[in-house]
Amino acid sequence: MENQVVDIDWRFGVTGASSDKSQEGKIFFQLKITYNTGEGLKDLPVEMDLNQFYMFLHELEKVKNVLEYGN
Repeated sequence: MENQVVDIDWRFGVTGASSDKSQEGKIFFQLKITYNTGEGLKDLPVEMDLNQFYMFLHELEKVKNVLEYGN
């Protein structure tokens, strides 16, 4: 089956040190989606800051509601 999600790996992190001092202490979210292309597996890495993560989470909740209730 093409473009079938096979695995999802995620992690939260905090930047402890950076050459850019404004980035220290920043929270980030990393997501790696592994999917089957029909010819093999492929990874799709995504990194988000905290605000992007909350927007992503909100969109996932909307999708969940549509799938559960058909609205």
